[in-house]
Amino acid sequence: PQQEVVEEVVVKKSLLDEKVEMVKRGEIEEVAPTVEDENVQMLEDLSNKKSLLSVQELANDVQYTEPMKTDWRPPKHIRSTTEEERSKLRAKWHIIVEGDDIPPPIKDFKEMRLPAPVIGLLKSKGIERPTPIQVQGIPVALSGRDMIGIA
Repeated sequence: PQQEVVEEVVVKKSLLDEKVEMVKRGEIEEVAPTVEDENVQMLEDLSNKKSLLSVQELANDVQYTEPMKTDWRPPKHIRSTTEEERSKLRAKWHIIVEGDDIPPPIKDFKEMRLPAPVIGLLKSKGIERPTPIQVQGIPVALSGRDMIGIA
């Protein structure tokens, strides 16, 4: 006689699946957050700067009050661009910035003065030009400035 082996598979539902079922049964009402609600939540999250620190920094109560010191500077021809030229480039790439003394956007990795091995690695991966967030974000980071970027 042949015996049949039956395995019982227990699938645990996620909280999201449970919520969907509760909505279907009418136990709770589905309420979609508004864009305004999401923006308020995002601002609250961003205002809690501790979330941007590492565990070690939190444990040692590290507080940053100044930008990191760096000797990186964009090439002279980029530093000499006018704010109007920078704004046009940002508008073309759909880049929105806020803050004081914002580093200029740079649309070429070589002009960002990245080390040759880094540029070579990027090229070997088929990456020839920076994305819009990199056009502005890499100069900000190389300047030692804080940045929150959303791509």
